[in-house]
Amino acid sequence: GYKRFSATGFYLDPNELGSSDTGTRLVGADFQYKLGNDEYLGVAYLHSPRSTFTYIQAPITFIEEGRRGLNTIHAYGKVRPARARMPGLLVQGDYARQWNNRIQLNAWAMNFDVNNTFIKTKWLPSIGYSYRHYSGDDPKTPGMERFDSLYY
Repeated sequence: GYKRFSATGFYLDPNELGSSDTGTRLVGADFQYKLGNDEYLGVAYLHSPRSTFTYIQAPITFIEEGRRGLNTIHAYGKVRPARARMPGLLVQGDYARQWNNRIQLNAWAMNFDVNNTFIKTKWLPSIGYSYRHYSGDDPKTPGMERFDSLYY
């Protein structure tokens, strides 16, 4: 890292159960810019060079090694837009796009959260709203539109 900027490269071998190990490997990089104490913007890229994970496509079709060759780009952020007037207000979200030319996959997902903790009160009540949307496979197209959330 340098000042407010950080970059991380990674290689992941998920710790899956031996009985259901898909051999999935993930490589990628994450770039993050720190805006404030707990505020940031970032973008990450990951690629799965190998995996035996099977995708299911509509109508019922099994795609062996569906995750092999998967690419994901993920933009994310967390900000406190009104720190002076509403110090407990927190807005965070992310958007991810996936593609895999080997199996004609083109998918996306988004997440958005807005929360406010009333920190000037004695018992800290909080209210929030979350919205999540994942693309799903359209059986009327030859490609696949189902987003792979990988590991929750």
